[in-house]
Order: sequence, then C-alpha cells, then structure tokens
Amino acid sequence: MVDIDLDCSESLILADYFLNDTGMVFGRSTTPRSHRIYKVIDLNSTRGIVVGMEVSHNRITDDTSITDVVKVASVTSATRITVDTDVTLADDEFLTFTQPASNTSSNTDVNIINAEATKVGDNIVITGNLKVGDIDNTLSHEIYIDDIITVS
Repeated sequence: MVDIDLDCSESLILADYFLNDTGMVFGRSTTPRSHRIYKVIDLNSTRGIVVGMEVSHNRITDDTSITDVVKVASVTSATRITVDTDVTLADDEFLTFTQPASNTSSNTDVNIINAEATKVGDNIVITGNLKVGDIDNTLSHEIYIDDIITVS
C-alpha cells in the first residue's frame, strides 16, 4: 500500500484532477482529504501495460464478484501498477493483462527500426525511424523510452 500525503493546499486542489479515485481517503479535521491510500502491485516489468487493461488471475476471480472487472488504474513506475479494485495476491503469482474488447486505442503494427538519443542542453532529443505496416492516425502507439535511452 502507498499513502499519498498531500501537505500543501495546491496539492489538495490538484489531487482530484491527477490522482485516480481510491476508496481510502482520510486526514485531519482541517484537511480531511489529505491522505489517499492506493493498493499497488509490484511486477518484474510494466512494459506493455497501459491504463484500462483488464487484469485476470484465478485469485482475482475468487476475491471479487463475477460482475467485477479488475482494471489497471495507473502505471506508476517501470515495475509498479495500481488497480481499481482491492485485490490480494501472493508473491510470484502470474497475472494476465488484456485490452478490453471495446478498446481500439492503439496501433499494433508499428516497430522501431532505429533510434538515437542525444542530450542537447537540458533536453533529450530522440530521432529515428519506425516501420509501420498499417496505422490509424486517430490511435496512439506506445514507444518505450528504455528501448532508446540507457542511463549509465
């Protein structure tokens, strides 16, 4: 579990716009919504996992009603996600992530041919080429920065 502690008034105002809903919100009488608890799941990698994907596993099915669908609420790091339903999992359990059948938000026939990252002042400039079999310009495609930039 992670406690997001919102100490300043600006963070309290912005929290409802930037943080996913959680059923666990508390605080002091002067700041009643200053703490938000999130259930996180640590993974070996979050590569390819995006918000909205459905998460399935036999334990998730056992812990939730048959009508509940557990979805990825946020990808918070390269190894951590939050889900929209409180679930309990043991270490080293296998999860399956799938796009809902109604999701057509990403292009699937896009591959990086080459890419180069260059530091220019305080910025990183990435140039390269993609191989695109078919692309819909109304959809998006995830490109993983770890495939392009290596920090040493």
